[in-house]
Amino acid sequence: MNPNQLDQLALAVAKGPAHPSPLRAYTCVLLSFAGALLLMILGLGIRPDVSSASASDVFWIKLAFPLTLSVLTLQAVKRVVHPGANAMGNVKLIVIAVVAFWIVALVPTYGSTPSTTFQQDLWGRTWRECPLYIGLISLPMLGVAMWLLRYWGPVSVRLAGGLAGFVCGTLAAAIYALHCQESGFLFLGTWYLIGALVPMVIGTVLGPSVLKW
Repeated sequence: MNPNQLDQLALAVAKGPAHPSPLRAYTCVLLSFAGALLLMILGLGIRPDVSSASASDVFWIKLAFPLTLSVLTLQAVKRVVHPGANAMGNVKLIVIAVVAFWIVALVPTYGSTPSTTFQQDLWGRTWRECPLYIGLISLPMLGVAMWLLRYWGPVSVRLAGGLAGFVCGTLAAAIYALHCQESGFLFLGTWYLIGALVPMVIGTVLGPSVLKW
């Protein structure tokens, strides 16, 4: 960060809005997550066979993969709101996690799985609505995330908005997994990820207007 950026940041801090209390911030985050969960339950419903499905590894992987990306991305958000901190190392970890998942999902089936089965695992039956629903579920969390992030005055507003959106998108993907009955890892690695990118794009676009003091 150059001296001009530091001067701008110091000036922004001096005239910027006061941070909400930790209790208020945590309460808003929990309420937004609960709102997203309620939106999914009322709009889509939890899969009817959730009890039997929870006995399978696929069910938990569908939760673990997006939640892992949420944790990794949240670490990147924490760095991007601190002046002088570089979040690119955290971004690389996110990319590595996605690539590693794809390798694990793809390599065992490549060349040994019939083409029809491969296509079914990739496209499933709900690929059209999956990204849309994940994007919609993320909106309550995205609104709160952008509101809270504004108080920290990040310098890289597009990056901060995009990372915050991806956190909300991956959390929304984990919530959507409670409804989704698809079992293909390729489906998970493709359409869940595309769904998580929807709020990321929104956050990136809105960053300059919402996050800049």
